Amino acid sequence: METAQQKIDRARARRDATLAKVEPKLEGLPDQLPRNSRGLPATVLTAREVELTEKYDVLELLAILRERKVTVEEVTRAFLRRAAVAQAATNCLVGLMWDEAIARAKHLDSLPEPKGAFFGLPISTKEHHGMVGDNIITTASLLDWVDRKHGSNVLYDDLWAEGCVFYARTTQPQTIMHLETSSNMFGTTVNPYNRDLTPGGSSGGESALIGMRGSLFGIGGDIGGSIRCPSAFVGIYGFK
Repeated sequence: METAQQKIDRARARRDATLAKVEPKLEGLPDQLPRNSRGLPATVLTAREVELTEKYDVLELLAILRERKVTVEEVTRAFLRRAAVAQAATNCLVGLMWDEAIARAKHLDSLPEPKGAFFGLPISTKEHHGMVGDNIITTASLLDWVDRKHGSNVLYDDLWAEGCVFYARTTQPQTIMHLETSSNMFGTTVNPYNRDLTPGGSSGGESALIGMRGSLFGIGGDIGGSIRCPSAFVGIYGFK
């Protein structure tokens, strides 16, 4: 029998192994994080990475990707690294899909011409929905589900078919039914504008990541406010 702590350690080790893939490694993060973390990316990322993650909205980014003014791989790597900064600041990730995202980006760049409405767009996702791919684990932050296998869903399959790049999976509260984002498995996700406050829930990992511009377009889920609450708490747009 495993103890609860052993399950927690295993889930966090799995997350940390994905963060360890970040290349180049993050340098310049302060030992004492500021209360407002939104300025951190500019101190850690390259000027080009800041440009790609801050200059464009979704439609503008899609346009330069379709016109091949920038490669999918370069955009994907920029958002992967910025998501890692967001994780350091807010604890918003269940894991980075580093290898999978870069392989997908290389494939899309190899196509003779751009294909799909979401061609090359990095999309972050709430963990409990599952994911496209093989050997997917989805816990919903429940220790009993620490190794629970889970497939994809129709929405994710459609986005994938339209050319997106899934690259980060985000935190949620245990059982998903809470208007903040905290669990025994991954701890507490905090607000990028004020680390003493919550980014809301249950899609709080998404709101914190988007609030840090570690994502421009993320998928959450909402029954009783789980997209609307975090959107309001971080000052972004969310649609149920």
